[in-house]
Amino acid sequence: MQKQPEPKLRPMSGDARQELRRLQAAGASYTVVDVRGREEYARGHLPGAVSLPEAEVMRLAPRLLPHREEPVFVYCDKGGRSRVAAQLLAALGYRRVWDLGAQRGL
Repeated sequence: MQKQPEPKLRPMSGDARQELRRLQAAGASYTVVDVRGREEYARGHLPGAVSLPEAEVMRLAPRLLPHREEPVFVYCDKGGRSRVAAQLLAALGYRRVWDLGAQRGL
């Protein structure tokens, strides 16, 4: 297993849902990322969400999320994987990472 770097940056603090609504209202560019497994994603996900399983963030994020300055909102089903994924994205240099946490019932 590939060793993952220690996060050097922290995800954005504050209310992620409020920030997402603000960006939506402004018509701004952003990406919503589902960090659950591919089977979980296939069973249901937020509209427009990109599938990027937490275990594959280090390998696939640079290709799936090429714009490191663009806001990224991550979520999972309980909040643990999204927290880890947000930290990994921040460590990869993504500047505006927001953790939406648990999104149940998808």
